[in-house]
Amino acid sequence: MPTPKRVFLNYAREDIHVARRLYHDLIEKGNCEVWFDKESVLPGQNWKLEVKKAIRQSDIFLLLCSSESVEKTGYLNAEIRQAIDKLQEKNPNEVFVIPARINQCEVPFMELWDLHYVDLFPESGWDVGVGLVLKSIGSI
Repeated sequence: MPTPKRVFLNYAREDIHVARRLYHDLIEKGNCEVWFDKESVLPGQNWKLEVKKAIRQSDIFLLLCSSESVEKTGYLNAEIRQAIDKLQEKNPNEVFVIPARINQCEVPFMELWDLHYVDLFPESGWDVGVGLVLKSIGSI
């Protein structure tokens, strides 16, 4: 079996329920190690350092986009900026950032506008969307 891909799951706090569901689906259905702050940061760890390290070490940055998240400012955007910096160092044909929309919204940051996104909505499209994410990651 190939080495599992390391996936960083980026999401807004308002979308925690969707992020948690996606985390479990990716773990259950794919050959990947998902970095999800609620499961990966241990008590007492410096969470900002752990986030930076996890993005740096990730093979895939999975960006959950929602109408709420694209309007936010703060640390969420710093994580996305770090991923964009890493993306710019990659071969243009290599998949690194995967935008995944959980409702009707625009993908943030113009550096990501050329990337094809996947829709995880409506509810009937969830399994198809997760399958496409796993295919893109290369873990199925």
